[in-house]
Amino acid sequence: MRLAVAALLGLSAFALAGCGRRAVYHSVPEQRTLLPPWDFEAPPHFIVMSQPNLDRFVLQDIYPPEEGAPWRWTGREPAVRLRVPHRPGLRVGAEFVTAQESFSHTGPLTARLRLNGCMVVEVRCDSEREYRLEAAAPLDCLRRDDEQRLALELSKVHRAPGGRALGVILLRMGFTD
Repeated sequence: MRLAVAALLGLSAFALAGCGRRAVYHSVPEQRTLLPPWDFEAPPHFIVMSQPNLDRFVLQDIYPPEEGAPWRWTGREPAVRLRVPHRPGLRVGAEFVTAQESFSHTGPLTARLRLNGCMVVEVRCDSEREYRLEAAAPLDCLRRDDEQRLALELSKVHRAPGGRALGVILLRMGFTD
């Protein structure tokens, strides 16, 4: 009997533990995004030659892709417009290939990377291969309005049979931290 009373008291205590005030419900707080919405019309800080909206940011001498290739032929001074804030610590760079199709005609050439007209870095291209130019972006060459002109200047180009100037095969160019 004691055992039955103890069990009954324990069961009653357990049942009463669930009694209490009802839970209070609140509405879900207003949600916000972590990043601003992407603006496909605004210039990016870095361009890859396979990106679909590239032609909006090309200023000169970057030809349309050939048969969906992830690279593009250039003329003598391929240039793009990019957007980065005026701040220290930025690096600027470009990657390209000196292809046999033009290099066999031009021979060694010099490639200069220019930021808003300022020469940032140069390399002598002595063979057919991939080259990478990279250097710190000079603060005195960065525009305050955030829109920058980045160009790759080539000392020589080859004139193809149709008259088009063939420089290098451009892969990517832009700004990094």
